[in-house]
Amino acid sequence: MDRAKIDECLVEVPAEIRSAVRPLDNDKAWAIYILLLKRRQMRFNEIKNEFNVKSPGDIDRYLKGLVNAGLISKEA
Repeated sequence: MDRAKIDECLVEVPAEIRSAVRPLDNDKAWAIYILLLKRRQMRFNEIKNEFNVKSPGDIDRYLKGLVNAGLISKEA
């Protein structure tokens, strides 16, 4: 791809916005994000059970990415 054309397009969207949506780079992350948008508030185990996940590693990784990007918040 032409780097000049890429840069020309990228200046249309601030780097902060591009960084904020970077955690949504796959279907699993999108699915978790959409579920949380619909339900508003869920506990970790509720999310894990909703997706029938045995090992929580993936869910944890995607949630951390969403939290770090400011797309969701974590409550104690």
